[in-house]
Amino acid sequence: MPNAGTARDPSSARRRILATLAAVASTLLLFGGHAVAGSWDHLHGDAANTGFATVITAPASLPARRVAGIGQVPPGAGPVIGPDGTVYVVNLQGVLKAFSPAGDQKWKRDTPGRQIVASPVVGADGAIYVVGTTMSRDHRSGQTFTRYDATLFKFTAGGGLLWRTDFPDKGMGTGLTSASPNIWRGGGTEVVMVPVFYTTVGDYELHLLAFSTSGPLMFDQKVTAWSHGDVTSEADAGPWDAFCNFIPVCMNKLLGLDPVKEISIGDPPMPSVAMASSGGGPPIVVVADNYQYLVGYSFSPASGFKEVSRRHLNTGSMRMSSPAMLRDGHSAIRGNGPSEAWVLFGGPSVVEWPEVKIPLSGATPTLTVDGRIVMVNQDGDVTVIDPSRRRVINSVSLSGSFTDFKLSIAPASASCSHVFVSTTDVLATLDAKAGVVVEQFFWRGGGVTSPAIGADGTVYALAGDTLHIFAPPSGRPPGPAWFCRSAPAVNPQGPGGGILTR
Repeated sequence: MPNAGTARDPSSARRRILATLAAVASTLLLFGGHAVAGSWDHLHGDAANTGFATVITAPASLPARRVAGIGQVPPGAGPVIGPDGTVYVVNLQGVLKAFSPAGDQKWKRDTPGRQIVASPVVGADGAIYVVGTTMSRDHRSGQTFTRYDATLFKFTAGGGLLWRTDFPDKGMGTGLTSASPNIWRGGGTEVVMVPVFYTTVGDYELHLLAFSTSGPLMFDQKVTAWSHGDVTSEADAGPWDAFCNFIPVCMNKLLGLDPVKEISIGDPPMPSVAMASSGGGPPIVVVADNYQYLVGYSFSPASGFKEVSRRHLNTGSMRMSSPAMLRDGHSAIRGNGPSEAWVLFGGPSVVEWPEVKIPLSGATPTLTVDGRIVMVNQDGDVTVIDPSRRRVINSVSLSGSFTDFKLSIAPASASCSHVFVSTTDVLATLDAKAGVVVEQFFWRGGGVTSPAIGADGTVYALAGDTLHIFAPPSGRPPGPAWFCRSAPAVNPQGPGGGILTR
């Protein structure tokens, strides 16, 4: 029986309320340090690439507004959202556009002489970082070769250009990337990180670059390297296929699609890095090399990268997604072989998990409110995995409206209440816990990018050159505490095992 005197003590009641709030907050924190209802400020929602937003949404039925004229959206480059609710989209013409939460254009800025092939990322202060790329033929030194160059731009929340920094030049250009930048945060410091490929004649290297928020390159970490001699057949095409990310017809070839269908939505982008909490210390940085390895680093702004985990995933060539960080310390990626696909698990957890076979997919894994993994298949259907048991627990078929052949390279986006899946023909809403389709909005030109979920539950989804805005739930606040209570606390040293920190 409760002590009556304690119950009447205002200070005790106040302590109980504060303790309850603290427990709720700790239960609902996400990797990367974002609290509940945070901005979708990264390509995959947060620094951990979970694709999950701790808010309540409504099913995506009829959009509240359509905003046309976005331009040609790069494969995989979905919207991101700033801390003030501003929505940012990019196009292959090298333009960054900013819209109010309601869809009114606020400003647009060019990246002169560059294409934009990946989503931007937004810093804690609202600054926007975007990578511009270009390809040219170089005839210097008596040789002719294709030169790839990349530049990191920083804009203010108001659209002012603060600086531009070229990637390091290693002889045949400043590098090739279609990966979205990510932001490492620790001790009040932010560092922008981008993976980039370099090539010489027959040799390939993946590097991880770290830039200061004031512009200069801080560290250049070589992750993996290959020789052209590693490639033994067209089926084992090796890392050169990473360069195919810029060619829209490549996805049909790599996924074995029927060219008679004449449906191509482009290749998934190169894997971006993911950040994982490390038991109270600075985040661990995990990168997939799009070939054979999944590698984890600790990072310090003073000393740079230190390798803490490296898992060799296969002996041939594998096209990989960005890593998604699970809540027990494992990372998970999609890996595609010539005719098979898997979800594979790596560090920083030291416990090795076996792979889970899935249909061919172009998507990064997405986490649901209760920790399941949602994979969007190349045919637009959905596979659901229980990572704790390493098995498929559900498969969901979606309808096609205009054709009998739908495609998607877009990862799902999840809220506390729903999972949103974009395909060429339909934007489907699934119940987050039951895993059944509750709404289908038919459109054309989808399946290229993931929807973004705003802090109030608004959903922003791209199809063709049009941004569709779906309203949040009416009559209820977005506060998720009572609805997301099943979301497990982030515990990188929990059931999955400890973190390797050698």
